[in-house]
Amino acid sequence: MAMSPAVEALVKKKKQEAEASGATITTSAPAILLDMSKVPALKNKITYKDIVGEEHPDGVKREYPAIKCKWYHPEDIPEKDEGWVPDHKVLPEMIASIMYGHNGLVVGEPGTGKTTDQREICARIRMPYYRVNGMEGMEPADLFGQVHLSAGATVWVDGPIMRAVRHGGLLAIDEPFKMPPGTLMGMQWLAEKQDRAVMLYGHPDPEQVKVEAHKEMRMVLCDNARGTGDNMDVYAATNVQDASFINRMQYKIRKTYMEEDTEARAVNHKYPWIMPNLAKRMVKFAGLMRKAWAQGAIEMPFSFRELETWSEIIAENGGDVHVALDSAYGNLLESGDEKEVFMKAVQDVSFE
Repeated sequence: MAMSPAVEALVKKKKQEAEASGATITTSAPAILLDMSKVPALKNKITYKDIVGEEHPDGVKREYPAIKCKWYHPEDIPEKDEGWVPDHKVLPEMIASIMYGHNGLVVGEPGTGKTTDQREICARIRMPYYRVNGMEGMEPADLFGQVHLSAGATVWVDGPIMRAVRHGGLLAIDEPFKMPPGTLMGMQWLAEKQDRAVMLYGHPDPEQVKVEAHKEMRMVLCDNARGTGDNMDVYAATNVQDASFINRMQYKIRKTYMEEDTEARAVNHKYPWIMPNLAKRMVKFAGLMRKAWAQGAIEMPFSFRELETWSEIIAENGGDVHVALDSAYGNLLESGDEKEVFMKAVQDVSFE
């Protein structure tokens, strides 16, 4: 029985690991545990390379169901960022979540590219992209809409999520767990796998209270925390959410910072005046600051956004790397201990 490419790659990897350790491994186990021939075949396909622009480094040929839709608002399809460098660690899951029509929850440190990756996937598959930012104190009406007075009459005005609900596309909610749990629970019906809908309570027309979601509407939540109350000492505005809503996110994805080589390539690709050797040093410095932040030695995280700003200021100030670093990050460090950590990292990396 033929194995799928993904299973074949897994077997090959395990066999190589076993041979390296002197052990033996049977290649029959995956075929016994799985019968991938019974998975329904894809009728319309799109490949990982079609979307990302390059094959995945692991060599596995990934295919997804292509989305065929005449979008009502094609103007909401984002433009590609030609400076974007794909993070192959998480893109297979992110793409699968969207292409198979699942809800996704992407969790990771600040500035890892959680929402950026979603936007770039939409740009490449030509899907409308709608981003909504969660805030403390948000009420359901802030998302779904409410009645307004216009020219002496009451009219219903849709909230920011309704364009995606009515006409399809990816609804990306950034920092959703900043919202009160009751507000997010108002979207629970929308998070179901089937018969998705929202209720526009207060709509003056009873026939329009229930709105069924477009069949090509997707939803992804992007947050620093997972909504269970952890890391509240770092992300103070985060609220504990109802577990039943989080459970409705089919794909749970952990987005970490890119590998050093990938991140350095991203810096050099987007900012060509940053030569590869300097990009590697900047990323190494970022890694030292991230480690210090994780250990509580500094209070300010150092994300890819800081690397971007640092690179831009280098161009703007005539090429002074140290001054640009202070402007992008260092000037916000306050305590002597923080400055000591910062200066040690500068000395260890050396930008001379």
